[in-house]
Order: sequence, then structure tokens, then C-alpha cells
Amino acid sequence: MYIMRRCQETDLALVDSFLATVVFDEEPLVSANGPVVIPPANESLSASVIPQGHSILAEDEFGHVIGVCLNDQPPQQHPSIYTNTDDDTKFQKLFLYMEERSSVMDLAPDALEVRIMAVDPGWRQKGVATSLLKTTEQTAKLSGFNWLKIYCTSHYSNKLMFKLGWKLLYSLSYEEYINNVESNIRPPTKPHTHCNLYVKKVA
Repeated sequence: MYIMRRCQETDLALVDSFLATVVFDEEPLVSANGPVVIPPANESLSASVIPQGHSILAEDEFGHVIGVCLNDQPPQQHPSIYTNTDDDTKFQKLFLYMEERSSVMDLAPDALEVRIMAVDPGWRQKGVATSLLKTTEQTAKLSGFNWLKIYCTSHYSNKLMFKLGWKLLYSLSYEEYINNVESNIRPPTKPHTHCNLYVKKVA
């Protein structure tokens, strides 16, 4: 049993602790390019995004965090992707490369972006990620957004977005990117071979 609710600013420490364990230890692109320098609480992605009021938290019956969607309204207030260091620019360049080639800003300039979605390993395959995304869509609709978008760096998140019917707008092979662009990004191991950009029209 679990519930969905909007993140509050009082959740910042809980969310950052959860992300430090679940995302920074497991996310394929981070793992391949670590170690991650976790920023101070007041400089974290959560601190920039949660006050906007669109992020979603999943809790179990005891109030423990089991999943989170950090949803960022345009224009993005937090340019760092992962590390909050000078090294982070290589990730920023990768996502900018995808943004420019996908024409996502022409199609959906006002999209609410799912910056990070994460689920506790013990709660995976139980519908938590699907519920997070559906609740995010409801929140986006109430807030007047017409589109959602998400960059998926993992094979498993890519499978989920395809299953849920999101539109694949652009797919980038990590190897292709490294071969064509001057970058010191190290590609994740298989099966994580592509970073994909998905969009969804808010119903």
C-alpha cells in the first residue's frame, strides 16, 4: 500500500537522502561517470524544483519515501544535471545536443519536465513509477501545462515510457554521441545503450 502526494519544502532532506541512495548509486549514466559530488542541501536539484509545487512523492503506509518525481517547470532553474561541479557541463552538453536536434522546444516549449524519477528497489515492479507519472500528468493538467517531457538514460525507464505510450521524440546512442562530439562522457554498460527523449500531450 502506498500513497501519492505533492512534495513540500519540508521534504527536501528526505528527498535528497533518498536520491543519494537510489539515483546516484544506480542510475547508469551516473554510475559510468562517477563518483558523484552531492551538492549541499540548499544547492540541490530538489531545493530548486520542489518549491515550484509540481513534484510528486510516493510514501508507504509508514510514511517512508519509496519514490519521487522531481518535475521542473520552464525555464529550468537548476542547470546542473548530476554533480553540481565543473564536470557536470559534459552532461549539460549532452542534453542540450538532444534538445537542439529533437526540436522539442518547437513542439512543446511549455513542457513540464520530469527531471528525476526514482523508485526504491524494494518497490519496483509494483506500479509505483506508473503512479508517479500519472499523478504528475494530473498535476501538470491542473497547473495548465500542455506537455510533459522526460529524458530517459536507462534501458528500464525507456521500456516503461514505451509501455505507457509516451511519444519517442529523439533517440541518441551514447556511442554515436561520443564518436561525433568531443566529449569525455563514458557510456553506460549494456543494456543501457541510448538516451531517449519522450513527450506526452497532457490529456
